[in-house]
Amino acid sequence: MLKHIPELFPPAVVIGGAVYAAVTYFAFAPELGERIFEAHYRAPCEANLLAEAERQFEADELKLPKMPAELRNSEIGIAAARGINDVREGIDLITNLFGGPTYDALLNAHQAALAAAKAEYYAKRDAAKAEMERRAEARIAAAPTACSCQARRAIEADRTDWALFAGSMTLFTPPTVADFPVEMAQYKAACLGADLS
Repeated sequence: MLKHIPELFPPAVVIGGAVYAAVTYFAFAPELGERIFEAHYRAPCEANLLAEAERQFEADELKLPKMPAELRNSEIGIAAARGINDVREGIDLITNLFGGPTYDALLNAHQAALAAAKAEYYAKRDAAKAEMERRAEARIAAAPTACSCQARRAIEADRTDWALFAGSMTLFTPPTVADFPVEMAQYKAACLGADLS
């Protein structure tokens, strides 16, 4: 039985098949995967990452600190207090009798404290917004690299399937090749983390 194997599979056919399988596995499979990625999946991948960055930016914007109610209300109170002459006359009368700051001096001091508190609030909010924008820009800038990373890792993980796909001259499509975007998505977090660190 074993002596008939060379007759069924001549050495030249076996060696040729082995060379074809090796070249397909090591050269054609990754190249075909990269070309298919570039032709069909790069643009959707990048668009998805950009949309994700935009959604994250909008979610972060909602988390920005809001102006405390006491700051908003104090500003309204100062504007109202400036328009009430009866209160002004009463406080000025007490000031004249017992000494102390005038009505306008009290309002100005309160207004200065309010301005300082508002400046601190705006500085914190602006710093948080700048950090949020930096993260969004980094994510947008990393989109092309992250997509390439995802494709490379997915192709490498399923290299045998890509070799079968390339070796059959695309007549046989393994499930991992057919679902290439799903395979790529498995590596999104790892690739984004590598690009943003």
